[in-house]
Amino acid sequence: MSIVVDQVVDASCATASDGAISVTASGGTPGYSFGWNGPGGFSSANEDISNLAPGSYTLTITDDNGCTTSVTVDVGALATVVADAGADQTECAGVGVTLDGTNSTGAVTYAWFDDQGELISGSPVLDLGGLAPGSYTFTLTVSDGPCSDSDQVTVTILDLPIADAGPDQVIFLSETAQLGGAPTGPAGSTYLWQPDSLLNNASIADPIANPSETTWFTVLVTAPNGCVALDSVLVTVVPEVVITNGFTPNGDGWNDAWVIDYIDLFPECEVEIYNRWGDMLFRSVGYKVPWDGRYSGGLVPVGTYYYVIKLNDPRFPDPYTGPLTVIR
Repeated sequence: MSIVVDQVVDASCATASDGAISVTASGGTPGYSFGWNGPGGFSSANEDISNLAPGSYTLTITDDNGCTTSVTVDVGALATVVADAGADQTECAGVGVTLDGTNSTGAVTYAWFDDQGELISGSPVLDLGGLAPGSYTFTLTVSDGPCSDSDQVTVTILDLPIADAGPDQVIFLSETAQLGGAPTGPAGSTYLWQPDSLLNNASIADPIANPSETTWFTVLVTAPNGCVALDSVLVTVVPEVVITNGFTPNGDGWNDAWVIDYIDLFPECEVEIYNRWGDMLFRSVGYKVPWDGRYSGGLVPVGTYYYVIKLNDPRFPDPYTGPLTVIR
């Protein structure tokens, strides 16, 4: 008993089921029964079979006397199209994500779909930006005529920690500044401040800085998921507000006004001048124009006066007071 394979029709593509096999049995005792088995649980009792996917098919024929013979026939694919959407990706928020389908096989056309099934691109490479933290599934479908295949890729976007170095500060020389606004992250986040040599502890959220000159401080917050955030703060260091105890408003162009060094750093300050009887001779909110020794249109007499300076800054709550001598 023998089997002749008369014809094998390959499937049009790797994902199609349009192949066919036809055979002829001879010899033995007629009254043949046919048993086909193939990929994906395929089975048939027909002599000729069709609607076949690519793969190997085995036929066992039994004649009327119970004798058997077998043959295996391979059905190929005229075209092979395999989608490859790439490996799953995990990125921190704010980092662009690129999906690359160029490793697909036999692709002529490309189509990317989001997790709602909406077509978002017809290019093999898709750049994604602005994804909020969460998990997203994208599907790539590639085609060549009637042949197509799909593959999925999952993109996970991780939360960023919050880096907050706090507001810029102005301090006097020899003073310290507490840094940090609200740098937060998931439990287990770490902090790294620079320059660490000017800090009491560079690994906490709110260190104390002791700079001797104006300095930028930066904090790098790293979450347990590896995502990082960065922020900076400027600490401006100035000498103490220099309050001289006298000036000479005599019109010689030298020391004609009462200049207070560095008071311009406190634009909400209040400066008041009194005579010995408690009469206010001068008042200014902010001190852009220094007092020139005048009151009611004329120069005040030579003598001792008294100042009260309020910086109106919570870091310096106490007023500055003292005598001021007018000399000519």
